[in-house]
Amino acid sequence: MRDRDMLPIRRRRSGASPYDLFKDFVNMDWVDDMVGSFGSSIRTDVRETENEYIVDAEMPGFNKEDIEVEIFDERLTVRAKRHEDRDEEGQSYLRRERRYGEVARSFSLQGIKNDGVTAQYDNGILRIVLPKTEEAKRKGTKIDIQ
Repeated sequence: MRDRDMLPIRRRRSGASPYDLFKDFVNMDWVDDMVGSFGSSIRTDVRETENEYIVDAEMPGFNKEDIEVEIFDERLTVRAKRHEDRDEEGQSYLRRERRYGEVARSFSLQGIKNDGVTAQYDNGILRIVLPKTEEAKRKGTKIDIQ
């Protein structure tokens, strides 16, 4: 058996494009894995209530200890680092994969009570609750659409 016989190959239902065949030939799946895991931005939903803003960020696969939330200079930054490396003694590997990387996303903030911000991580979702200042609660302008 050759080493290349054990390499994972992604098959597509609609048939393989020339690029897919090239990727399979040179084993470029690691590029897709790296970009898919770390190259993309953190997907977020931002909601507003009368008293607060709520940010829900998708961060599957991260441990709570690997996530950092910071507010500095009216900017909320969410950052996470991943380092996956498993050492298994006595195994004979034909291929072994590790994942390293960092993702980050920032949001501009105004009218937030910094000391009241909370964050909770559960099942791959990071929820950040940003309470509004009294001044921010009173502000609001309704815009007529023409």
